[in-house]
Amino acid sequence: MTPAVFPVVAASGGVATGRALVLRRRTNSNGHGRAASALDVDAAFDHVAEEFRALADRLQSAGHSDEAEIVAVGALIAEDPQLRDGARRAVELGAKAADAVVAA
Repeated sequence: MTPAVFPVVAASGGVATGRALVLRRRTNSNGHGRAASALDVDAAFDHVAEEFRALADRLQSAGHSDEAEIVAVGALIAEDPQLRDGARRAVELGAKAADAVVAA
């Protein structure tokens, strides 16, 4: 892996190191030739919530309860109906599903 610097807007001050997942923008298609839908948006949020819950469980099992609680908040955010509604509306108005989820 080649070291790189990614300028970002941080939620709090400090310096971090670790792996970065760089998202690539795709066309507004799910790979089967149909336009992305609100169902794709919900599936994306469901997947994110699942990943956060799994990570929180691993942290809790490793004895890192404070960190687990912080990560678990991510699952709650991904399940927020208002957040999902905004992303669904954006897709219905023509936004790419990935853009709508990231923007939400």
